[in-house]
Amino acid sequence: MWGEIYHEIGVGNMDKRINNFLSKKINNSKTAREEATKIFNDVGYREYWNCYNYPWFLIQIQKLNNSLPDSKKIKFHPSDINFDWYKCSSEEDYEKQVVSLFPKRDSIIASNIIKRYDKSSSRGRKKALIILNYRHAFLRDTHCGLNNMCENTGRYLADKYGEKVANVYIMGLAYPSKKDLDEYTVVKDGKWDALFELTGKTDIGFNLKNTPFGREPLDIIWSGFSKDSLLYQDTFTGLVFYKPVDKHVNIMGWNNSISPNFYNEFKRRVRICGRAEGKNISDEDVENDGFFPKITNDDIHEIFSQLIPEKTNYRKEPLREAYFETSMNILLESIDDEDLHKNITLPIATVKQILTEELQV
Repeated sequence: MWGEIYHEIGVGNMDKRINNFLSKKINNSKTAREEATKIFNDVGYREYWNCYNYPWFLIQIQKLNNSLPDSKKIKFHPSDINFDWYKCSSEEDYEKQVVSLFPKRDSIIASNIIKRYDKSSSRGRKKALIILNYRHAFLRDTHCGLNNMCENTGRYLADKYGEKVANVYIMGLAYPSKKDLDEYTVVKDGKWDALFELTGKTDIGFNLKNTPFGREPLDIIWSGFSKDSLLYQDTFTGLVFYKPVDKHVNIMGWNNSISPNFYNEFKRRVRICGRAEGKNISDEDVENDGFFPKITNDDIHEIFSQLIPEKTNYRKEPLREAYFETSMNILLESIDDEDLHKNITLPIATVKQILTEELQV
């Protein structure tokens, strides 16, 4: 079992707060969720981190730690840029504390991981799980543009620890092969998915070096922007295939994370982030457009075609826009919340009618 988990997402100065939560003896699921939600709201330097799996993962670790002695409890280390929303009062502060550090972000993440890992390994915890997204996990630096080299966290770690680092790619979708960055593709035009499905190998992992898979050109990077000729084995130590891509679920948002008590602070963060990006965000913009999804009748039917395919005849697609999934969570979990009704472009009676028809409730 890993004693330490390091994660790309999460400002580094939240480490103590997160691990205090994970080490608490909490048997009430509502209390655990409330505490995880407060952490979730403050863990990023954006106005809102929208991935469901982050607070869910923290809660699962806390539950596991409840059953472990102190010596075996798992620690979770956020490893991103240090930042505190409550010490940021303007877009100028945000520019200085966050935006100016973006070019060095991968080296900062790597430095935070190395410092904490060296300290924990000196106390006997030699194994660690490091969770990084996309290119940040690559063992090689890559070009993000013709003359723009991206220094990747994985490469820093490989330089530091050499062959002690094993880098595993959990197979999902590929990044676009064209200039339209909204056009996702499947890995190897779907041939690898088909091979694993046809052979019944839908839960498998293996080393890549000197295998037919490892010798294949890397196709999950933006090929239109990279002049590197990388193979899979150059970039990853191993590959995990876990279920076909059409069985993956993209869940965005965390129910009730933007509570009435947090809403004004959330609006403040939206304004600061927007203005730091050169957008003149007003209170009216936040209220009327802002972060919340606006959904239509067609949107709702699209959501159900993905999540409940056996009850619809809609065409399946491998990935949905994030706001579709967020809207789904709102409709299913908060249908009676009046604060959310104003963010839905349909009359609530119509929403309930669609839910009834589709779910047969």
